[in-house]
Amino acid sequence: MPGADPGSKPRWLGRLRRVREQAYAPVLEVGALGDIAAVVVLGAGWEPDADWPAGTRLNDSSVHRLMEDLRLLQGLPEARLVVTGASRRVGELPVARGYARAALRDGPASGSDRAAGGMRVAR
Repeated sequence: MPGADPGSKPRWLGRLRRVREQAYAPVLEVGALGDIAAVVVLGAGWEPDADWPAGTRLNDSSVHRLMEDLRLLQGLPEARLVVTGASRRVGELPVARGYARAALRDGPASGSDRAAGGMRVAR
């Protein structure tokens, strides 16, 4: 639509997402998952140009996704964290970079060999 915010999403999309999310029960017993190779964080949004710590640049949805996936990762010692997410604007850092920075600096695995060795940011 002319004049519409290119970053805005239609309301039905949010309703569809909630329906899909509610179709699956949360994972409470991480050990019951079995042999998991990776935990994937799907991209959402962030403020790449803000002069804030990495974790506070993520939007609400991104923070919730990352924190839940880091919780799962703690119970899966062999799993790796995979972060996804592109940028909406040319020249802007992708949200995957924000996830990686927040997980490495602010997450429970920060400073560990697992975090440093397990995360690679594609260029």
